[in-house]
Amino acid sequence: ALAAAEQAIDSAAPLMSLSVIARAQYLRARAFFGLGHYERALESLKSSRDELVGLGDFSLAVRTQATFSCWLALHGHQAPAQEMLEQAHELAKGYGGPGDLARIESAAAQIAGLRGEVHAAKAHLLRAVAFYEELGDEQAVANAFNSLGARALDVPELEEAQKYFSSALAKFESLQDRRRARGARSNLALIALLRGDVASASGQFRTLIESSKGDPHGSGSAPLNLAKAQFETGRLGEAMDLVEAALDTARKSQSRPVLEDGQQTLARIHLHRGDLELARLWFRKSAETGDAIGGPRLELRALTNRVELLLAEGDAVGAESIAREATRLAARHSLGARGSTRLVAQALLHRGDVAQARQTLEGLETRGDDLETRRIGILEARIRALTGDHKLAVQSLHEISRWAKERGAWTIDTEANLALVEAERPRQGPEWTRGRLTSIETDSCGRSWASYCRRAKQLASGDDRGPGRGVSGLEAVME
Repeated sequence: ALAAAEQAIDSAAPLMSLSVIARAQYLRARAFFGLGHYERALESLKSSRDELVGLGDFSLAVRTQATFSCWLALHGHQAPAQEMLEQAHELAKGYGGPGDLARIESAAAQIAGLRGEVHAAKAHLLRAVAFYEELGDEQAVANAFNSLGARALDVPELEEAQKYFSSALAKFESLQDRRRARGARSNLALIALLRGDVASASGQFRTLIESSKGDPHGSGSAPLNLAKAQFETGRLGEAMDLVEAALDTARKSQSRPVLEDGQQTLARIHLHRGDLELARLWFRKSAETGDAIGGPRLELRALTNRVELLLAEGDAVGAESIAREATRLAARHSLGARGSTRLVAQALLHRGDVAQARQTLEGLETRGDDLETRRIGILEARIRALTGDHKLAVQSLHEISRWAKERGAWTIDTEANLALVEAERPRQGPEWTRGRLTSIETDSCGRSWASYCRRAKQLASGDDRGPGRGVSGLEAVME
C-alpha cells in the first residue's frame, strides 16, 4: 500500500494533479499508520488535508481528519486525536454542512467513549442523530443507535441499551446490512447474559458465530462474549479457548478495546482456576492496555480486578481500600458503582466487620434479574444469616439458586449453595452438610473451578473463613 501511494504521488506531481496527490497522501498516511509510524502518518494526512482544502473539497478534508482522529484514539494516541478532531471541527463550522458536522459529532462520541466519558459520548451521539435524521441518512442513524446502546452498556443501563440496540437492529435489517445486524444481535445477547439468561445468551452467540462463517469480517465480538457466557456456566476450558482465539484476532486487527476485554476475561479465568500468578500477569496486561486507551471506565475495571485478586490472595484490608477507591471513581464519573460497592462489603465481611458490611449494602437493589443483583443478594443473605435473620437469608438463597438453575447460571447457583451451607450448617447437622459440600466439591473440582472447590473444602473441614482467610463474620459474631 505504501509503495502504491508513493508511485501515485510521483506520477501525479509533474501534472500538478492535486486531487490525485491528496488521495495518494491519504493512502500513504493509512499505510504508515498500519506500520505503526504514527508521526509520518500524521505528516501525510496533513499534506492530504491541505491539498484537499486547496481544491475546495472541504467535506472530504473534514471526514478524512475525523476518521483518522478515531483511529488514533483507538490505538491510544488521545492527545493528537483530540487535536485533529478540533481542527476538523473548525473546518466544518466554517465550510461544512450538516453531514460534516454529524461526522464530527460521531467521531467525538467515539473518542469520548474510548476515554470512558459515557455521558459526553451520549450527548455527541444524540446531536449526530439529529443531523443524520435531517439528512435522511438511515445507515448513519442506525450506526449512531448502535453506539448509543454501547455507551448505555458502559454504565450499565440495560433497559436503555436494549432500546437502542433493538432500534439499530431494526434499521440494519431494513437496510439489509447483515454484518452490522449480527453485531446488534450480539449486543442484545450480551444484555441477556448480563441479565442472567446465560443458556439463552450462549445459544444466541453460537448461532451468530455459525451464521458468520465465510464472512470476511468474521463474527465480531460474539466469540469473546460466548467465552463470558461459558465462564458463567462453569465451562472454564471452553471459555479459555474462546478468549485466546479472540485475543489472537484482536492482535491481528490491532483492536485495543477487544484486547483489553479479552485480557481481563482470561485473567478472571486463571483466577478461578487457582493460578494466581497467571491471573496477576493477565490483569497487569489488561491494565496496561486500558491505560493506553485511557478513560475512567477502564480505570474502574482495572481497580475492581485488583480487588478480586487481593481477596484471592488473602489481603482483605488492601481489597477494601482499593474497592473504596473504585467506588469513588465510579461516583465521580456517573458509572455504575454497584459492583465495587459489593466488593467493599465483601472485603469487610472477610475482615469480620459484619455491621459495616451490612451498612455498606444498604440502599443497593438486591432483587432483580441480572447477575450483579443476584451476587449482591447472596452477600446480603450471608450477612442476614450472621445477624440473626436466618429464615429470610435461607429463603433468599433458595430463591436465587432456583433462578440461577432456570437460566443456566452455574456460578450464581454454586455461590448461593455455598452460602446456604454456611447459613444452614449449625441447624442441619453434619450429615446434611457433608452431603451438600461433597456435591459442590465434586462438581467444582471436576470443572477445575479451584476457588469454589477450595471454599467447599474449607467449609467441610470446619473452616468458616472465606477466600480472604481473615476472621470471618461468623467468628466475629460468636466471639
